[in-house]
Amino acid sequence: MVDLSVGDPSFSTPDYIIRAATRAMEHGYTHYPAPQGDPELRDVIADYQSRVSGATVSAPEVLITAGGTTAITVAMLALLDPGDEVIILDPSYSLYTDGARVVGSIPILVPLTNSFRVDIDAVKQAITPRARMLILNYPSNPTGQLLLKEELDGLAKIAVENDLVVLSDEVYDQLIFNGRHVSVLSHSALTDRTVLVNSFSKTYAMTGWRLGWIVAKKGLIEPIFRLNRSTADRPSSISQRAGIEALSNKEEDRKWRSWMLGQYSAQREAMWQGLRSIPGVHAFSLDAAFYAWVRYEADLNAIEMMKYLYERGLCVRPGTEFGSMGEKHLRFTFARSAEEINDGIAIFKTAMEELRAGKISAGPLHS
Repeated sequence: MVDLSVGDPSFSTPDYIIRAATRAMEHGYTHYPAPQGDPELRDVIADYQSRVSGATVSAPEVLITAGGTTAITVAMLALLDPGDEVIILDPSYSLYTDGARVVGSIPILVPLTNSFRVDIDAVKQAITPRARMLILNYPSNPTGQLLLKEELDGLAKIAVENDLVVLSDEVYDQLIFNGRHVSVLSHSALTDRTVLVNSFSKTYAMTGWRLGWIVAKKGLIEPIFRLNRSTADRPSSISQRAGIEALSNKEEDRKWRSWMLGQYSAQREAMWQGLRSIPGVHAFSLDAAFYAWVRYEADLNAIEMMKYLYERGLCVRPGTEFGSMGEKHLRFTFARSAEEINDGIAIFKTAMEELRAGKISAGPLHS
C-alpha cells in the first residue's frame, strides 16, 4: 500500500530538538509544567508570532496545548454555545465541522468559488444573528492555497460588522512555495477578536510530540485556558523544552528549515509533474502546505474513487471529507518521499487509464 493520505512528514524530528528533549529529562524536567505552559516557551512563541504576523504578541497571550487539534477543540468548546452558528469555508479541514457539532453549535458551510477562492458575497449571505465564529485555515488544508490580502480585508469587515470571533488555523505558515503567508492576526481590525492556532507538528516534523499553541487577547485566552486546564491539560514538560530549542536555536533552526523546504520542494515537484502527466486530472497550484488538491474526470464520486484506488494499492483522501465542494476531488500529500510519490502516481495513472477506457468497472467496491 502506498499511503499518500496522511499529513505526517516522512522524515524524523531534527537531531538538535531530540537532544534538547534528552537534556531536559536529565536536568529534571519530568514534573508538571506550568498550567498555561512553560514560561520560556511562551516567551519564544510570543516573539515568533510577533515576527510572523507583525502584531505585538506578549507571553500572557500564549497558551501551550497538546497539539493543534487540541487547540482548535478547546477554543471551540470554550467560546461556543449550543445553537451558535459557525461559519466554515467549504472545503476545509473536517475537524472544524466535527468540533462545532460536539459543542452543539451549527456548522454553516460556505462554498468557495470554483477556483477555491473566498466568495465574500457568499460569506455575507451566510451570516445570521446566531453567527458567533468564523473559522479560517490558511495556508489551506486541503487546497494548498494562501489567503489574499483583499480576501482578508473582506472577511475582516464581515467579522467586525457581525461581532464574530475568528479562529485562524495557521499550522502550515512556514510551508510556502509560491506567494506570501498573510496572518489573520496581522489585520488591525481582527487583532482583538482572533484566536490563532499554531503547532510544531508540520514545521519541525514533531507530529508525535503533541505540542501546539494558541494566541489570543485576554478576553478570549482566559476562558480557553480555564477549559483547557480542566480537560486536555498541558503537554509534557519534555516536549515543551524541545519546543524552546526548536524556536530559539537560530542557527540550527535556519539549517533545518532550509533542508526541510528543499526536501518538500523536490517532493512537490515529483507530485506536480506526475499529476500533470495524467489525462483527465487537474491539480491546483501547490502554493503552500504539503497537499495536492486534485480534480479528476471519471464516473465515480469521491468516496468511490478513494475506494477504487485503495483496492489498487493507493491510499488518498476523498475530497468530500472536506466539504461538498470536494466532490470529484481527491487530496494527495507530498509529505512522503519522492519514491513513494512516484509509486502512488503510477497507480493513479493506471487507474485513470482503466476508468477512462472503460476496461474495468467501478464495482463492487468494499465499504
